[in-house]
Amino acid sequence: DDGPPKGRTNKDNHGGSLGTITGPTILGGCTELCCDTSFAWKQNDATWGRIVHLHPPVCSGDWWSELCTDADKFGVELSANAPHDLRAKALAATLLIDYMFFERDNGILACRPATPPKTGCTIYVTFCLCYCAGCLCPWTLACPCENDNSGN
Repeated sequence: DDGPPKGRTNKDNHGGSLGTITGPTILGGCTELCCDTSFAWKQNDATWGRIVHLHPPVCSGDWWSELCTDADKFGVELSANAPHDLRAKALAATLLIDYMFFERDNGILACRPATPPKTGCTIYVTFCLCYCAGCLCPWTLACPCENDNSGN
């Protein structure tokens, strides 16, 4: 579900539109394991294609890689008559989407050491990110794991 349009239109040096990319409201986190995330590319009221963050097949090596690393796979689908400069812009847009929505989070699982004087760590599970009014709001669960230093 793409929800309401929340695309951003960028202008070139001459004031012409470079296009608008719209995407979903809920993305990232655990949703990366089970759902493709699609971003539509439009320019001058024509849809030129879409950029898709692909989810891995369940219980494959790619699934475990997605769970434990920040590696991502994308697909770029453009119409057959898309101009060559638009193809280059789609590649640049893919890199920007990856950075903005899939690299800046904690990943699905993250483990951070406790701040002194506490010992142990905190495990964070990111369920998803909510994109609202230009901000990414993570929905996470924090599980503190404290070390009592008693040797048990």
